[in-house]
Amino acid sequence: MSFRSFFNTSFLTGHQSGFLETKRSPGRCSLTMGNKKHSIAFLIIGITTLLIGTLLDSGNFQVKSIETGYGLKLAENPTDKSWYYEIYNNGNLQIRQEYVPGISEKVRFASKREAERIGTIVLNRLNSGQFPVITEQDLEKNGISYQ
Repeated sequence: MSFRSFFNTSFLTGHQSGFLETKRSPGRCSLTMGNKKHSIAFLIIGITTLLIGTLLDSGNFQVKSIETGYGLKLAENPTDKSWYYEIYNNGNLQIRQEYVPGISEKVRFASKREAERIGTIVLNRLNSGQFPVITEQDLEKNGISYQ
């Protein structure tokens, strides 16, 4: 028995399976929608979900794409309104920095601008092949408060 004859006799028997209904016609197979209302509702729900997710996510993060695959995301901590940055490499989280680096105390970034400045320095160092260490001099040069 050939594949075509097996397919025609076994699968194209005219029964309904899910949303698709199969119809057998000589030498052809055609698929028609069994219930268009369900398909349209599913499509609308899917698109709405994607749009809502995109809108909610876009307020919290700022993305900078870099040719090397590294990216910087900034986000606000909802509990204390401080900011932090994350460094991604090809979509994988590499660094999440919630505190000002380069000092011994745990001090959070006071503003989005501070987190972005230090995150950008780290990103540039990674892109140039340097070790992404932040010093007190880097903090002072960029006006980062850490006292």
